[in-house]
Parts: sequence; C-alpha cells; structure tokens
Amino acid sequence: MKLKKNYRTYTVNALGAVVQRVKEIVKAIDNPVIVAFLSSIEKYVKSLNRGFISAAEIAGSDDCRDACFRGLTHLANLYTESPNKEQAEVALQVSTIIDKQGGFDIPQMSYKEETSALKRVIAGIEELPAEKIDLIYLNDWLPLLKKQNDEFEKQIAEYIDNQVDYDETLSATEARRDLELKLKAVVEYIEAVLVVSPTDEIKRIHKELLEVFNR
Repeated sequence: MKLKKNYRTYTVNALGAVVQRVKEIVKAIDNPVIVAFLSSIEKYVKSLNRGFISAAEIAGSDDCRDACFRGLTHLANLYTESPNKEQAEVALQVSTIIDKQGGFDIPQMSYKEETSALKRVIAGIEELPAEKIDLIYLNDWLPLLKKQNDEFEKQIAEYIDNQVDYDETLSATEARRDLELKLKAVVEYIEAVLVVSPTDEIKRIHKELLEVFNR
C-alpha cells in the first residue's frame, strides 16, 4: 500500500500531530533526508510560535505611560497652589523638573524621545528626599510611571527584535510548504528503500507510517 503524499488538507493541528508521529518513527535513521525533515519541523513550530508584540500593543502601552505621566503632572501642578507653603515649594520643584524635559508636550514626542525624557523626569524627582515626594502624594504615581516606562522600553526593544526575526524566519505558510515537501521526501525515501532493501526494520517503519496516515 502506498503512503500518503498530499498533506494540504490537514489542519495545522493535524499536520503537527502527523509529523511528530512520523518523527518518532524515523528519527533513528541516519540519512540526510531524515535530518532535513527534522530541521523542517523545528522551523515550522517556530513559525507558529513567534508571539510577536503588535504595533497596537505598543501604542496601548504608550497610552498607559502617558496616563501615568499626566496623572503625576496634574497632581504636582495642583499642589503648587497649596496653602501649605512646604507642599507648594515641593510641587514647584517637581513641576520645574518636568517642564525642563518638555512638560505637557512629552507625550507628543517620538517613542524614543519620550522614553528618555521620562527617565530624566523620574531621575530628577527621585533625587528629592522621600519625605518631600510623600508630601505631595507622588509616592504612588512615581513608581507606577517608572514601571510603565520601563515596560514600554522593553516592549519596543522586543518589537524591533521581532521585526528582524520576522525577516529572517520563514513565514508559517512558507514553513508549512517546506515541511510538506520534506515529509513527502521521507515517505518516498522509505518506499524506495522498501523496494531496494526490504529489511525487517524498514518493513516495520513502513507499516507504522501506514498506520499514521490511515488514522
């Protein structure tokens, strides 16, 4: 009985299950055709599991840090009008630090410029004594802004790296096409050996492959 050689009707999950089973059956064979097949499986799995961060996720993360920045800035500005002289002085110090880096225009900067500006804002405020930061209730906003800015920076770096990976990695469609061709080559190799040198081992492998494709 001939082995199946057309795999286009398989769903992603079905193809994955078949090639994993075939892999277990033929992996002990020392032959370039088998090696190429095993490598193709790895590339196919990788193409399905990229998990890239999208541009929309980047924009959403930027919105989160902008909201934190605006919350902190509005609070500082509010306390510049405080009847408590010490509160007003601290708030003015914080507002001055923010204004030096761009003030309310910071969220309008490019991603890179905004990340750097916020780092300088955070560093400047952190230089103030902790009791001053607490005095105008920035002890919640400041760590949150720092966290959001750091997370954004990590995401944008991953996004850029993933774009490079995308260029260097086969797309899922291309990877699947390659895998189907390599699987077909394995099947044809086993059938050829079965004719030329029908050892018990090859007969067993052929029988097990028939079982996989006839399920």
